[in-house]
Amino acid sequence: MDNFFAHFDSQESMAILFFLILAFLLGLLTGYFLRSRRIAQMRKALEDSEKAHAEAQQQITALKAQLDLQNADLKKAMFEAEEQIARASRLEEDSTRQYNEMLSLNAEIERLQGLQLSAGNSMEGLRAQIAGLQSQVGALDAEKTALMAALAQAEQTAALMAVAPVAELEPTLVFQKEKTVLNEKIDALSTAPAERDNLTRIEGVGPFLAQKLNEAGIFTFSQIAAWDAADIGNITQLIGYFPGRIERDDWVGQAVKLMQNEPVATAEEPLDDKMYDLKVIEGIGPKIEELLKSAGILHLPQLADTPVEVIEKILDQAGGHFRMHTPDTWPAQARLAANGNWELLKEYQEQLRGGRETEE
Repeated sequence: MDNFFAHFDSQESMAILFFLILAFLLGLLTGYFLRSRRIAQMRKALEDSEKAHAEAQQQITALKAQLDLQNADLKKAMFEAEEQIARASRLEEDSTRQYNEMLSLNAEIERLQGLQLSAGNSMEGLRAQIAGLQSQVGALDAEKTALMAALAQAEQTAALMAVAPVAELEPTLVFQKEKTVLNEKIDALSTAPAERDNLTRIEGVGPFLAQKLNEAGIFTFSQIAAWDAADIGNITQLIGYFPGRIERDDWVGQAVKLMQNEPVATAEEPLDDKMYDLKVIEGIGPKIEELLKSAGILHLPQLADTPVEVIEKILDQAGGHFRMHTPDTWPAQARLAANGNWELLKEYQEQLRGGRETEE
């Protein structure tokens, strides 16, 4: 090595060595600048990649929001479709009920025609009774005249008693038979029998309906068991009940079984206690629950089968602030609860406000 550097003692050798060192430094600087440029390019590429990733993430978030909106629209469409199916079912039931009512009305017309014929046959008997009553009126007039004469005689007797000794005047009082008209009126007012049945044992009859039936003169199972189609129509109108409901709940059949001390089947299987809590329906509070149960709607399956028009009629008859409520969604909510779709009911109720569907 010493011999190698010994040859660099001349000026030319030192110049060559200087140029070599200078070239090495230039090469080192060139490599450093090239490396810095490459690093800058890589950093820029990284920033571009991160920016593209952020934009892609925003697009994913927006797409998820659109998907959620579409899912909400789909659920709402499912609810509307279910409600349309329910309305179609109610229309079909109404059509069947109207057809049955038409048959009942035809039977009632035939019965009335028979009664009219029978009334025509009994007209002569009524005329004879009128003649008899006229003769009784004549007898009553004669009796009135006799009473007036007796009254005048009594007045004269009272005047004589004022001047004559008491022992000389001992008038004999004659009592006539009491009239039976008052007793007949009293018997007519006493329509309630001594023996009464607990009508609330019939499925669908609550305390409110039992009171209405008592006011209409219905107190026993035997009276209900003897109803025909015409009687059911008259009672339905008299107590202000829902047409067709007595036939559907089979009050007559239940009354026959209760007369025979047979058990009445209230349902195929017992209902859970929460089926009787109508307050789970959005829009129904304690007061409305009490009102509906008084009208015979005791549990959620019954509410699900009750047409909206019937519920509106109940609220309208109650008056006051009850008329402000809108029960359009109550049967649909009750149907979900009765079928055990509690989660779906909760999602549906989140879209309601006071029991009403809101427009978004």
